[in-house]
Parts: sequence; C-alpha cells; structure tokens
Amino acid sequence: MVQIYNLVGINKSLKALPLFFILCATFILFMKLQSSLIGGLVFLQLFWPVILITSYEMFLGKGNLINRFRQTSVGRTSNGYKNQINDLWYILFIQISQFKGLIVIFTLGISQVQKSFTSIFDKFYSEHFGRYLDGLNSIFILLILLLIIDFTEYLVHRFQHYVPLFWQFHECHHSAPQMTLLNNFRDVVLNVLSFGALIPLYSFTSLLVVHYANIDGYVLPIYILGTYNALTTLTNYLGHTSTKIIYPKFTSWFLLSPSLHWIHHSTNPSHFDKNFGTLLSVWDIIFGTYLSEEHIKDIDGFGIHNSEYEKYHPIYCATVLPVIKAYKLIKLSFST
Repeated sequence: MVQIYNLVGINKSLKALPLFFILCATFILFMKLQSSLIGGLVFLQLFWPVILITSYEMFLGKGNLINRFRQTSVGRTSNGYKNQINDLWYILFIQISQFKGLIVIFTLGISQVQKSFTSIFDKFYSEHFGRYLDGLNSIFILLILLLIIDFTEYLVHRFQHYVPLFWQFHECHHSAPQMTLLNNFRDVVLNVLSFGALIPLYSFTSLLVVHYANIDGYVLPIYILGTYNALTTLTNYLGHTSTKIIYPKFTSWFLLSPSLHWIHHSTNPSHFDKNFGTLLSVWDIIFGTYLSEEHIKDIDGFGIHNSEYEKYHPIYCATVLPVIKAYKLIKLSFST
C-alpha cells in the first residue's frame, strides 16, 4: 500500500527546487575535490536513499517534472523557505563533518592499529568460536547479533526520550515541524554520546563477518549484514518522507512500517513515546510502545511547540545550543 499523504502542504514548494540543485552541485564539487573513490563513497553512503526515494516519489507523481518534484518529500514544505534552508545546513554540516572526521582518523594511521586489533580478534575468535563453527552456525550467530543490535538501538532511542540529558540532544531531531526526507538529517554533534553502547556491537559484528569471509570462506553473512544495513537505512529515510508506506498487515508482527514513524513525531499527546523502532516492530510490541497505522489519521501536526532548535542557526543548534541546554539542566539538578 503506497499513497501520497497530504498532511504537509505543497505551498511554496517550488522554492525547494533550487535547493535540491544546490545540494547536488555542492556534492559534485566535493567529489571533485576528493579522490573519485572517496567522493563516490560519500555520495553513495549519504545520498543514495535521497536519490532513490525522490526518484520513486517523482514516479508516483502526476504532471510534468516540476509538478512531480513538488509532490516529493524534498519538494514539499508547509513552513516556507527557511525550514528547508535549515535542513540543508544540517545536511552539509553534520554529515560532511562526521565523514571528514573519519578521513582524518584513517589518514593518521589508525589502519595500522586496526591490523593489530584484527589479530587480537582472530585469536579470540579461534578460541571461542572456531571449534563450533560451520556455515549454518555462522549465519545463526550473525542473526543473533543483529537482533541484539536492533534491540540496543530501540533501547538507546527510548533513553533519548526518557533520560532528560539525552533528550536535550535528541530534541533537535524532533524540532522539525513537518515530515520530509531532508529533516531525517537533523541532529546534534553530541548525540553520538547516546549511541556509544552500539559502537562495540557494530565493530564486533563487522569483524566477525570479515573473519567469516577471509578465514572461513563463508560469504553469505556479508550479504545478510549488507541487506540488514540497507533495509534499516532505507526504512529510516522512508519514515521521514511525506509518502505513506504501510506494509501488509501480517508483517506488522515483526516489521515496523516506515510511516509509523510519523506517529513517533506527532504532536498528538497520545502518540508521545511510541514506535521507537526502526526496522523491527517486536520490541515496541513487547514493551507496549507500539501504535498501528490506524492512529495515523489522528496526527494533527509534527514537531515541538516553541522549540529552541527552531529559533537559531542550525550550526549553532548542532554544536553550542545542546551544550547550553545540558549545562542548564545539570545546574538545575544540583540546585534542587
């Protein structure tokens, strides 16, 4: 079931068109400045879902190319030019700054440390897994790890809402007053702190899959991991679009339809703290935070009323404002 959802209007959406071309031109320039391999990886890693989903929405649209683009998540807006400029700043600052940080790390020679770390992992693997492992068991272990990762991501997301300090950072993402593809990028630099628990899991899973392929010759886990990551990424992007995508009813017991994330961003108080998952729905169902697609009709808006993250420049919001908000919160907790 796929349909265009009309909660967000398309007034002034023509102004999104030059923004889209500015965005493309910026990254073409970035690719020219870097090596073709690095530039290509940046483009594919950060923007393949944007290109894929925008193309799909244009395919669903009606009229000429301009009108079709107006109907896409990138082309839609209910709050005019400023809101889209904000999202564009978040894309350029948050995503590029994070990627360049990785480039610096690898340039400083962390790859040499990685080799020694890989050797340590190989020894650990041989002692604890090697004697029990075959092709089928390797798949089973990987699936267990992916379930643990998915559950940990669910818990982290809940902590971002229930722990006041983490909410000071996560509020930025919820400040967007509309659901479009671009506001998926809204985030603050310090938000990485709340995902610290996931880094060991990601690293261990990746090393395990590489070991399966290089040492044991099992390549199927690589495809499973790649498929999981692609589905998670795509679902996360689709959940922020204005295209309603609901999976068949029987899948709701294990998969979270992308558009159920609208409920998570809804301003309706009965929707608060619901649908924390990204790909799997089982954790929301088990812990009582699941709301089905029947509740989408009760959405009366998106965002957070009078959020500070909507009042200042996105670079200030991504860096300075969360520190100030966290400081005020900590200061208040010690004064009471």
